[in-house]
Amino acid sequence: MPKKTIRALLEIYQRLLPQCEQHLAVLTEYNKVLDDYQTSKQDKKTLSHPETADALVLTDQEEIFDALLQKFSETRAQTFVGFKSNIDKTSQLKNELCQAIGVLQFRNELLKSYLSDAEYRQFCEVHDALRISLDKIREIDQQIIPKIQTELESVKIELFRIRGVKKMKFAYGSPVSREPRFIDKSK
Repeated sequence: MPKKTIRALLEIYQRLLPQCEQHLAVLTEYNKVLDDYQTSKQDKKTLSHPETADALVLTDQEEIFDALLQKFSETRAQTFVGFKSNIDKTSQLKNELCQAIGVLQFRNELLKSYLSDAEYRQFCEVHDALRISLDKIREIDQQIIPKIQTELESVKIELFRIRGVKKMKFAYGSPVSREPRFIDKSK
């Protein structure tokens, strides 16, 4: 029983490791894009005049960034749902192992008596690599989320400013004069 559960746990780890590495690459790339966007946005702020009509239109770069943000959000949500599902399965398998072995807390060392040296070494290597990948994902995710929140705040401020410019534009515009209605009472 424990050997079968250990193999199932190892299979999940082996399946999860490439997914983690792939998501880590996506996060790293997105973090770089976010940094580049913020840098170019700072450069643009020094050159632009916010009250001009050009400031009321999204640039191609902003539209691309918006699309990237939406794609990243969807990818992140899907990936984390998959991670959570696999982590729930591994937790369940670890609990089964603990009950079968008769211990309260799971540790890799407990599996040594149930596996050959090569299998145990493979299990530990995959487990450690997975832990390192998940830690890196958590670290980069914690860097990205504040940057995204900053961008969302700047977008809110920009929308507020644009609405103010539009209101000001209409406030000083010529009022629309309507013709008085004529009611013919002779009919």
